[in-house]
Amino acid sequence: MKKNYLFLSLLFVILLLAACSGTTTETEKPDDTNETTETGTETGNETNNETAEEDRELVIAIGSDMLGFDIHNHNNTSTESIHQNMFDYLFKRDENNVLQPWLAESYEIVDDTTIEVVLKQGVKFHNGDEFTAEDVKFTLERVATDSSLKENPNYKQIKEVKIIDAYTVQIITHAPEPSIIHRLARLGSGMLPKKYIDENGWDYFLENPIGTGPYKLVEWVRDDRIVFEPFDDYFLGKVDEWDKVTFRVIPENSTRVSELLAGGVDIATNIPPADWERVESNEGTSLKQEVSNRTLFLVLRATEGFATSDVRVRQAIDYAIDDGTLTEFALRGAGIPTLTMVGPGNFGHEPSLYKYI
Repeated sequence: MKKNYLFLSLLFVILLLAACSGTTTETEKPDDTNETTETGTETGNETNNETAEEDRELVIAIGSDMLGFDIHNHNNTSTESIHQNMFDYLFKRDENNVLQPWLAESYEIVDDTTIEVVLKQGVKFHNGDEFTAEDVKFTLERVATDSSLKENPNYKQIKEVKIIDAYTVQIITHAPEPSIIHRLARLGSGMLPKKYIDENGWDYFLENPIGTGPYKLVEWVRDDRIVFEPFDDYFLGKVDEWDKVTFRVIPENSTRVSELLAGGVDIATNIPPADWERVESNEGTSLKQEVSNRTLFLVLRATEGFATSDVRVRQAIDYAIDDGTLTEFALRGAGIPTLTMVGPGNFGHEPSLYKYI
């Protein structure tokens, strides 16, 4: 089937990287933000101080709520965009989309089925517990062995996580797995706190989740908001751009756009193409786009007894869909028709297939 490889906003990732680097991007604060106060009456100073305090909350409007805090039992990229602010991976992609050690200090390929990973020392969970090899073993073996988890198919290649010492593990697969490092830098591989979960139970963790990430959870009001605050002991240093980051759930596109234009939120994601001109022409707002690894495609049932079980019917539907016209007009150019689901930045990408015929 032909597929539309979309340009979708990665503002959550941009927020995280910008915060960690200690820089401020154009997206993070309006140009007219002023956190200074002028000398004046006591009442005036109080007002200015209150305004400055408000300016240190970043409010992001999202179209749907996250599914929950079980990092292994979902495959929803919108949920992961929120999770990655409080859970860290062993590896992470840099600004050039190149994999780099993150919670890992280094790694070595021991043989075709074994990689040895040395962990960074001094990394802490939000409750103060130290991140160690025990947490890596607990996290990866849970998702690798529990077939009821939605992310199990992506990690069941892992046979065992062997602890060498407190900061060294060997990740052993059933067979050669060339994409193992890539899997350790994606959804489902955020590190979980073994000791915390053992002491309190899984249900407690889901209600009171902790990770090693730059932000810790303050509250989650389902279908309304998710609130974070910076983690003081983050291993890369406390985020100092914001005192609070709030994700507001606004499902209706028009309402989300109106809130952005009116200044009710600082960032709004997934702006419909029909509203792009309004956002660009409005004073104080602009549209930011980035390439996503997300691919949208049509899935047809091939079960016997259905019309679409006939390959000729599926081919006819495929040929009848003009991907070029859809991306040019319906998506206003914010997509690239492609013949493959594996786009740039994904392991196994083949550039010669990344074109429309």
